Amino acid sequence: MRQAVCALIVLLFAVVKSNGQENRLAFGIKAGPSYTGLSENPAMEYLRKGTFKWAFHGGVFLRLPLSKYFSIQPELNYSGQGQKTEYVYSGYRQQTEVTLQYITVPLLINVKGINIQGTKNINIQVGAQYGYLLSGDEPFDYPQNKQMFASHDFSLCGGLSVNFTDNVSFGARYTHGLTDINYLNPLNIAFFSIGPYNFPPFEAEKNRIFQVFVSYSF
Repeated sequence: MRQAVCALIVLLFAVVKSNGQENRLAFGIKAGPSYTGLSENPAMEYLRKGTFKWAFHGGVFLRLPLSKYFSIQPELNYSGQGQKTEYVYSGYRQQTEVTLQYITVPLLINVKGINIQGTKNINIQVGAQYGYLLSGDEPFDYPQNKQMFASHDFSLCGGLSVNFTDNVSFGARYTHGLTDINYLNPLNIAFFSIGPYNFPPFEAEKNRIFQVFVSYSF
């Protein structure tokens, strides 16, 4: 294990040195608002309707240049997610909010694009993301805790970032969840109860996230 870590460090320095100062290794911070929701079956809207809500995300990133036009960017972020939900069933109506908190680890490929007047360049970002659930809650007549949601989430993501200076960038990203985070679905539960009412099982719930952010690299 120690030999592998040392070899990785040597490789990082070798790549950075080979690409010169223009394409240097960069560490940075980023933060911004998120507009988040969950995928749902349209046929279930008579029973439950979800709408997107605003949340916050922020974290750190490392940009590792591979060539003049390509770089790899791993990140470590906090991400607030979830949605607003309204339940309507047999005269029962209740509004609630799914609140999810994740530690996310995106791994992105940056492709340097064209230069536009007033900017350094525009980068295309594509990759995959792993998310670990820190907490989850959807209160009804009783609170539903983290055990109601899957602990691990895998997603695909893509977006753009615009470099206004050597240090300051603005970006936008969409993240498309692949994992059904509703823990009730894999258990094949026929019905679950809220107060005096029994609800049929729902279709897969997957994260859908739109983000905008400002980043600063050192």
